[in-house]
This record gives sequence, C-alpha cells and structure tokens, in this order.
Amino acid sequence: MTLHPVSRPKVLDKNVIPKLIDVLKDSNIEDLELSKVAAKALHNMVAEGTYWNLDIIKKLDEVLTNLGEELDSIMVLLIFINNLGCCHRRGIR
Repeated sequence: MTLHPVSRPKVLDKNVIPKLIDVLKDSNIEDLELSKVAAKALHNMVAEGTYWNLDIIKKLDEVLTNLGEELDSIMVLLIFINNLGCCHRRGIR
C-alpha cells in the first residue's frame, strides 16, 4: 500500500495493520490475489515502526506459519500425486 505522506498517518491511525493481517489470514490459499495485495501492503508498512507492536508481530507470525504449513501440505500432496502418476504410467503398483 503506497500512500501519500500526508494521508499515510491518517490511514495507519485507523488500525489498518491488524485488519490487513486478518485479510491475509482469511484469504490465504483460497484467494491468492487478495493474499498478495494484503501481503504487499503489510510489506510496504514495515518501516512504520510506531504502528507495530509485539501482539501484531506475533499475530502475523502465526498467520505466516499456518500459511507455510498449508503450502507444505499441498506440496507433499502434489509430490505424492506426481509419483503416483509416474508409477501408473510405468505399470508399477
């Protein structure tokens, strides 16, 4: 989220960082485009140190950890399916 320097504090004062984390949490795998927008906005706000606190950082860490675990499980499933297809094409059961 790129904001004009004058409007940035007004938006950030509305407690937008936790709301963006909620958007990232709720959208994650189901809506990758929305996840990318929320993640990019959070990335652009990292420099706004006064708006971050330990609770917000912990919440973001939990969301990112869960997202990573979800992606890992998808990758394991895809590898399994791919290996199953290779075995099937070769006649291996």
